[in-house]
Amino acid sequence: MEDRGRSAGGKTALHVLAFIGVTLLLLVIAAGAALFIATKGPSESAREAVYDWAAERNMQGIAGIFLSSEERDALADVPGENPPAASEEPAESEQPLIIVSDELPEQSASPAPEESPDAEPDAAGEEAAQ
Repeated sequence: MEDRGRSAGGKTALHVLAFIGVTLLLLVIAAGAALFIATKGPSESAREAVYDWAAERNMQGIAGIFLSSEERDALADVPGENPPAASEEPAESEQPLIIVSDELPEQSASPAPEESPDAEPDAAGEEAAQ
């Protein structure tokens, strides 16, 4: 008798899609749990770090999901925490970044063959030493 249901290939495809869907759902839940722990946990520095990270990437809404409006305002109004604007010029340094010289660097003196520790004494040197 013939099965009038789905074929084996169709069942396999549905199993693969179900696996991918469940995996993505678990990843979203894990990311949400990590965000909740970072924002509602005992560490205020972790909360500020998460909010600053999100603010740098224009994702304050995501970081503020678990924060009240007062907490979001308090984190957004921290003075001196904002990164400098891109239009600001860097301060001039008195020391140049690149030094160009016409002189060649000094050559290091290489040890003579008899002075090097790896050199083996030749037969004439051994006879003279005896």
